[in-house]
Amino acid sequence: MKSAFGARATAAIAVLLMPPSAMAQTSASADQRPKWAVQIAPGECTLLRTTGGSEPSLLRLKTKVGTERYWLALAGTGVRAVSGMMPEHVELRVDGKVAARRFGSQSNQSESGFNRLYHVSGIAREAIDAVAAGEALEVRASSGKVATISMAGGAKAFAAFRTCEADQLIEWGADPAQFEPGGSAPVIKDRDRLIPQELFRQIKTSGRSIQPEHNLILSTEGVVEKCAATYGIPGSNMEQVVCTYLTGRKIGEPARDPAGKAVRGVVTVQPAQIVTAAVRN
Repeated sequence: MKSAFGARATAAIAVLLMPPSAMAQTSASADQRPKWAVQIAPGECTLLRTTGGSEPSLLRLKTKVGTERYWLALAGTGVRAVSGMMPEHVELRVDGKVAARRFGSQSNQSESGFNRLYHVSGIAREAIDAVAAGEALEVRASSGKVATISMAGGAKAFAAFRTCEADQLIEWGADPAQFEPGGSAPVIKDRDRLIPQELFRQIKTSGRSIQPEHNLILSTEGVVEKCAATYGIPGSNMEQVVCTYLTGRKIGEPARDPAGKAVRGVVTVQPAQIVTAAVRN
């Protein structure tokens, strides 16, 4: 799997991170003005919104490229502390309208200079598109409001975030036409359940933690043409087992260009083992 990044993403990030004169000021008000940035890593894109000064804050939106799933983390003085670590129902509201319903939870592990972060995982792409187009994001849990964050000034950042995703998918083999206005990505249902549970018995690992993501190149018929572990899995036969099973199978609908023509696409799947247990009376 290649590790270089597309030129379009690199250019977008360079423009985004070029500080305007207002951000060069040293006043407290300038420190508290939101700063947006995008971080690029192999198989990952991360969007950051930070403030400094007397009211530091963090919004981090991360995705494994091609999964169509996103992880949100919030921290700062404006993020309400939650008692307990149990997951709770969460609504993501954009300009007052519910964009997604997920689960949220708090972590008290120190990270990025903060002692407490609130996490919301498994957010769908459509909800993130709504956030990008909105003025304010509110995270409201079953126990009350967690935070409200202004999205003002984030348009270029969200555009660069999407470019990061598109460029890596193109690098892996996706047709660029699907990322043009009116194009669409492949549609895969239950992608985390594509691998039958019994196949996991064939997988051997070294006992170390692994990143199980696999990239699949889909034909214009939605058939898996090529398959590879995104990061490589040393000491494991997981890639062989997963790719042998998936290659040649139709797993969904293909990507399409703005005219509706089917084109080659790339998706990322995260094979997940389903654990079952027998309960005795």
